[in-house]
Amino acid sequence: MKQKQVARQLIDKLPDNATWDDVVYEMAMCREIELGLADSDANRTTPAEDVIRDFGFPVTLPIALGATKP
Repeated sequence: MKQKQVARQLIDKLPDNATWDDVVYEMAMCREIELGLADSDANRTTPAEDVIRDFGFPVTLPIALGATKP
C-alpha cells in the first residue's frame, strides 16, 4: 500500500476532534512500527532476555520468564 493511502486511512480512523498532534503521533507510531518490523525481518533485533540481562533487571520480570501477556 502506498504511503499516501496509509496516511489517509490513519487520518480517517481518527475522531473528528483530533488535533494536529494526534495526527503526527499516529503517523510517527505507524512509521516506528514499520521500521521495527523491517529490523525484525532483517534480524537486527536483540532478544528481550538479553536486554533484561544486560541492563541488570531482575530475572523475575514476566518477560524473562517467557510471559507473552502482562
